[in-house]
Amino acid sequence: MVKFALLEAAPLAVQQPRANGEAEETDETREKLQIIGVKFLRLARRLGQTPRDNVVAQVLRRFELAERFRRGTGGRAGAFSSDLAKVAEQLDTAGQEPLDFSCTIMVLGKTGVGKSATINSIFDEIKFGTNAFQLETKKVQDVVGTIQGIKLRVIDTPGLSPSSSDRIQNKKILHSVKRFIKKFPPDIVLYLDRLDMPSREWDEMPLLCTITETFGPSIWFNTIVVLTHAASALPEGPNGAAPSYDMFVAQRSHFVQKAIRQAAGSMRLVNPVSLVENHLKGKRNRDGLRVLPNGQAWKPHLLLQSFALKILAEAKCTS
Repeated sequence: MVKFALLEAAPLAVQQPRANGEAEETDETREKLQIIGVKFLRLARRLGQTPRDNVVAQVLRRFELAERFRRGTGGRAGAFSSDLAKVAEQLDTAGQEPLDFSCTIMVLGKTGVGKSATINSIFDEIKFGTNAFQLETKKVQDVVGTIQGIKLRVIDTPGLSPSSSDRIQNKKILHSVKRFIKKFPPDIVLYLDRLDMPSREWDEMPLLCTITETFGPSIWFNTIVVLTHAASALPEGPNGAAPSYDMFVAQRSHFVQKAIRQAAGSMRLVNPVSLVENHLKGKRNRDGLRVLPNGQAWKPHLLLQSFALKILAEAKCTS
């Protein structure tokens, strides 16, 4: 399974104090980071995730690195994360401290990849109609709801064409999206594609470059790659046999990540990847959540990835 690549970004740097004034400023920064870290752990708890979850562990490691940098090499490893976890548990147990967090997510992708269906799955209800005779959203629209007490706004967008001949139409759509998000700037972008329909690199680049030209390269730095139809039968490999599931996911993920790096002009960029399966008859776990072929519930994982990116952006602005 593809790992969540949060640690590719630069660490949250907190300068070590050199004078009393700087010491006070650093203490204030530490307090702000503590508040943000506790907020993230409370979000994870709402989604049923523990510090042992891969995404949670990587975020905590970022905060731990920042704290150890501030203190030099002193301090017990994991102590800062442990303190954050205790405070988060106490606040949730007391139930008196509201969780001040909301997230705006924009969904982009080609026609027919399942943008509206994914939004419906996230809210676990029909927000946007989808059927075999109307495969695409015609206009930019948004929906607001709450999931486990967390306020979420999701912006759905019309499907884009991978063909270079449709570049003008794609630009019209993207400019309408750009006008819409002036009112609701997204914290996170989900770029959707299908896992079961691999394409060639030169097929992807015209569309990715048009997105970059419209929004600027920075759009990709808070983007999660979402591969839908994750439980579909995989295409045959060169030898006529289907590859292993994990190998195919890794190859497909690497392909999309590489194409985005080229479009963004940043070879260090590694976008997180999440898998999604929206089929109504797909497998669910005992809690009623849709699961991937490996048994993982994808919805809390995708939401946690989204919230983690926003939390890390907040922390980076603080440090």
